[in-house]
Amino acid sequence: MPFIFEILIVGILVGLMSSNLGIGGGIIMVPALSIYFNFNHQEAIATSLLTIVFVNLINIISFQLQKLINWRTVFLIATFSSITSFLAARATAYISEVILIIIFIIFVLFMAYKTFVLVNIIIKEESSSSKVLPSIGIGSVSGLISGVTGVGGGAVTTPMMLVTGIARNEQAAPISNGIMIFTASFAAFAFAIMPVENPTGWQIGYLHIDMALLLFASAIPSAYFGTKFQKYLSLKIRKNLLGFLLLLIGIRFTIKLIKLL
Repeated sequence: MPFIFEILIVGILVGLMSSNLGIGGGIIMVPALSIYFNFNHQEAIATSLLTIVFVNLINIISFQLQKLINWRTVFLIATFSSITSFLAARATAYISEVILIIIFIIFVLFMAYKTFVLVNIIIKEESSSSKVLPSIGIGSVSGLISGVTGVGGGAVTTPMMLVTGIARNEQAAPISNGIMIFTASFAAFAFAIMPVENPTGWQIGYLHIDMALLLFASAIPSAYFGTKFQKYLSLKIRKNLLGFLLLLIGIRFTIKLIKLL
């Protein structure tokens, strides 16, 4: 298969981003699949989501061994993100892409600002009941974003958990990975059951299984090492990296919007 070097580089970056920052890596995979392999938008989104599921499995095992995942928070947010990601993925065939992108750009730029100005938040265990409404909001929004963009939802869950104080700095990426495996799975399933004309041998619906497995294999080493060292990232470094990546996401989709108009 051509472009093996590009697959390797993309896979390494996906592994690092998911394990260290709690971002699925779709911001890299979706444009890469479109540019280098001429996937259409839905194929790129679907294959990105499936790859995120595979990578998250590796991350979750490592994070769980370190006891860094708060599963109560994961299930609370994932319940809503799974539902909205499935519905959003199904809706991609009916909702104007321009409208979805405009909403996404506004939200991402707002979250980038909130992430850059984030200060350390002291999380009180006894106030966990007050996290229910923010968790519902985070889950609903991240699922929507995941289903229509293929970014896995981590670009939303990680900064929003830090901003709202739902998760401590060292737990943000592990919890986000736990949420993403549900969010991405439901969205990928929605794309898998969509009818496609002339699918290839390794294609199910809009999912390209072969490409997802190649990207996953490339991501394994960097994801493994990332899960071991992410807890040493200071809040300042994590929030600046997240803010910068959110800005890149906003810029990328602004360029896409301009091309569509």
